Amino acid sequence: MDKGLAKEKIMLRYISCGFIFVLAYLFAVSVSAASIAHKQYASIKDFLAGQRVIRIIADDTSGYGLQVASMNLMTTLRQLGFNGKFEFIYSTRVTDKITTLFDLPHHIPDVYEDTKDGIQFVSLNEFIQRHKNNTASHYTLAMTGGMDTGPCGLAARSNIDIYHNMGKIDCVNHANFFDTTVFAQLVTFYKYPNFIYVANNANYELFRQMGSTNKFITAPITTLHEAKRYLQHDARGQVLSKQKPALAPFIKGMEKQRYNVLPIYGITLQANCRNGKHIGCFPGNILQIIAGARYAQLNGPKSFHKPLIITVFYDYENEAKQIMQLLHKDHWDQYEIPGAMQARKTLNDLGVPGALSIANISDPNTIHIIHDVKPGQIVLLWLGPLPKKIFDGLYNYTHPNIWPQIREGNNSFASLILTGRSHIRCGNKWELGDTFMTDPQLKIKFAALYNERGLCRGMTTWNENTNLYQELGNMFIAANDLQSPLSRYFTVIRKNITDPKNDRLHYALQEVLRIVNTF
Repeated sequence: MDKGLAKEKIMLRYISCGFIFVLAYLFAVSVSAASIAHKQYASIKDFLAGQRVIRIIADDTSGYGLQVASMNLMTTLRQLGFNGKFEFIYSTRVTDKITTLFDLPHHIPDVYEDTKDGIQFVSLNEFIQRHKNNTASHYTLAMTGGMDTGPCGLAARSNIDIYHNMGKIDCVNHANFFDTTVFAQLVTFYKYPNFIYVANNANYELFRQMGSTNKFITAPITTLHEAKRYLQHDARGQVLSKQKPALAPFIKGMEKQRYNVLPIYGITLQANCRNGKHIGCFPGNILQIIAGARYAQLNGPKSFHKPLIITVFYDYENEAKQIMQLLHKDHWDQYEIPGAMQARKTLNDLGVPGALSIANISDPNTIHIIHDVKPGQIVLLWLGPLPKKIFDGLYNYTHPNIWPQIREGNNSFASLILTGRSHIRCGNKWELGDTFMTDPQLKIKFAALYNERGLCRGMTTWNENTNLYQELGNMFIAANDLQSPLSRYFTVIRKNITDPKNDRLHYALQEVLRIVNTF
């Protein structure tokens, strides 16, 4: 055989073997890539463990509740097995709230790494620029606990351009906008549905998750013990303790039951609250709370005669000073509206002007005020904005000397209900109606408290419902008896809400799992 021809055959054999090897390699890689792209997850825990990053979006609504709702999702996802990083997207309109809740530096850049908690904070403007430039990483899941998270609405309210270089359905489909396969919106409000957006689907009607309206979100909370440990041992907590010198002494006195404590929180108690046609939202609502508390202090069991500290969980200095001025005047100037005369008479009859004082947790002098407070006296104490860890530990704390918390939003409901103890909503409706309520007399009491002329409906209700403060005071007293119909009702609520079949997040994740496994 010709030597040249033999060498040529050998060369062809090597080439064909190499070609076959390359084909085999490419086939193996393609099969591997396909298996990764279409990985089947056996459970929610398996799915969460397989995620490198989950996007969380905060809305820009007023108050703190719905930003906290998104934070709560993160905590629960950690408990369910997610060990990756969160990418937290927020509007700069709420930067101050985000830095307060997460206890971050007051001024953070558009991209801020919290390596301790595994969170990357990304401003909405920064994310949208990435989205437009096709440099935003694509992830499987994004979630929010907010209500108003329509992405183009969020952007427009922050003066971010959404009219150029955006996808055709970005403003319709949250998954497309936030560069994820699935976007799950879990609304904390009972009887509201979840919305689950699947990328590239423009049919809005398909986003509503059927069967989700009767589900509940429960929010994991920091205990008082954990909050104290944070204040004592975490560098950020130690800074906060110095900024609020009366906080530790207050907690110590609360734990020793030196005084009773009534925690209150909600926009319906602030000076900028709005109640539609019900004028005098402030000061009408807070004065109802104070009158009800004073009535309970005077008419409740012996333990109610202790000093009472009403803790307000935001900056309340301006409102508190106005309240003190009103209590010592015979005419309430701009607040001299229908109901003012009745409110003034009731408060005077209860001796509130002589019993009430005000204090700021950040004022060192408050240490002496709460130490020297006497039985029958009331201190209106504002705590100012707090990191979520501290807020939860204080606001959700229960003990015999802690009266039912006053709240307004559903996010507070989601954490308070886990205590199994009574609390009161500052609003015209009890969200659950009479669901889980079997005692006929309790239904009557709730109907008297929650209606258009009921609790927290402004100054005019003092004129239309003169005994309302007594209804409220009797609620405080009834909550002290753990065997009362009121207390038993809240125990029943907790039992039903914590039933796994009623878990709103689990229900949403089941649908996410189904979508991802078939996408």
